[in-house]
Amino acid sequence: MRKLHWTRFTKAEQYLLMTLWTIFQSPLMYGGTLPDIDEFTLSLFTNRDVLYMYQTLTDRRQYYRDDSWIVWHARNDQNEYFAFFNVSEEESEVPKEIWSKLLKPEETVKDLWRQQELTMPNQKVASHGALLVRKQV
Repeated sequence: MRKLHWTRFTKAEQYLLMTLWTIFQSPLMYGGTLPDIDEFTLSLFTNRDVLYMYQTLTDRRQYYRDDSWIVWHARNDQNEYFAFFNVSEEESEVPKEIWSKLLKPEETVKDLWRQQELTMPNQKVASHGALLVRKQV
């Protein structure tokens, strides 16, 4: 039996797309068969922290852009959110000159997709991937 492919996007690319759509508050639609959905895709649609961000943002904008990185900043009444998009062909660390304008050195933020606390120095992002973090105000 032939294995069906849900998508030709890598997991990193799926994170990138969902991060952009949610921080931009685009309408979210799914074009597949829900009973057959795989666990990874389901986790993208049911992440409570990401859904809360999506539903409560009051301000959002592109903050930075160059040939390798795009950064979005958003906020609601309780939190600030930063989305770091690696649009290069190589895995790389979020450049210090970008994150240092947004966060204090060694400041702890929450990675919303991976559900873990982290500090910004040395955070790698896959090629065509995204890092979505929350900073409490």
